[in-house]
Amino acid sequence: MDASLYSQVTGTTANVTDLSASTAYDFYVLAKDAAGNASAASSTLNVTTNAAADTEAPTAPTNLVASNVTETTVDLIWTASTDNVGVTEYEVYKDAVLYSTVAGTTANVTGLIASTAYDFYVLAKDAAGNASAGSATVNVTTNATADTEAPTAPTNLAASNVTETTVDLSWTASTDNVGVTEYEVYKDAALYSTVAGTTANVTDLTASTAYDFYVIAKDAAGNASAASSIVNVTTSEVLNIDYTHLVDGESLILYPNPVNQGQDIAVIIPQSMFNKSVNIKVIDISGREIIQGMHFNQANFNISSSILKKGLYLLHINSGGNQIVEQLLIN
Repeated sequence: MDASLYSQVTGTTANVTDLSASTAYDFYVLAKDAAGNASAASSTLNVTTNAAADTEAPTAPTNLVASNVTETTVDLIWTASTDNVGVTEYEVYKDAVLYSTVAGTTANVTGLIASTAYDFYVLAKDAAGNASAGSATVNVTTNATADTEAPTAPTNLAASNVTETTVDLSWTASTDNVGVTEYEVYKDAALYSTVAGTTANVTDLTASTAYDFYVIAKDAAGNASAASSIVNVTTSEVLNIDYTHLVDGESLILYPNPVNQGQDIAVIIPQSMFNKSVNIKVIDISGREIIQGMHFNQANFNISSSILKKGLYLLHINSGGNQIVEQLLIN
């Protein structure tokens, strides 16, 4: 072996031991007879022993991070492991089940389900099959499915309680696959306000003026419905009502007039008209009696407007056959 006698055998085979791994050796053989005569050497055989078996596992991958999460995919990246010989691959595990094997330090995971939680970790391996410990686990929840469905259009838009400067709007709620979050109220094709419910109070209008209103529903994703039908509203004209009225040279006082809904109205009857008691009757502009039979035993008293809706009324005042009719406007 390497020009040095290694052993003598009687047959045609020999087992050579105690060699070093990954080392080149030269071997040849001589034959001898009983008299000690030696033959010429055989041809030389060159042998390189195998590398020593690799039993050392790589270090565990570190800094595992998830990014670019979508409804069905996620990207994973980590810091490379080290090994005494060399890392050859990484195994990516999803919920403790092998998902894929990659050569580098990134992986794209596909085929996931929207709005679902997953756990991922990575193992490193070398050519001998030695596996590292698992990396730290990263928890990922995929995104919800994008909402692209618009709500239905609001229906039954109606106007009520129209005054010179205000109007109330109401409508039937829209429906949506996820949920309606707001309604946009449009006045003459311009956005007026945004509300959460199905009513809106529009103010700062101009008396005796026509307006067009419609409503659009929106969901949390910003999807907008088609517009509701348009409702046309003309505000009331301004009524200039005096709150004093002369009766035989004395003033009948009705104050304030106009009055805000819910306010008390002060009534002062002239002494020339007052005859022991006063009866009050309130009639709306359609001729329907709203209040009747109110009775007072004095010439000055208060009337509450809380039970009257916004609008114009006639106030009938009668005292001992003396009667007067006054206009009363509730705002």
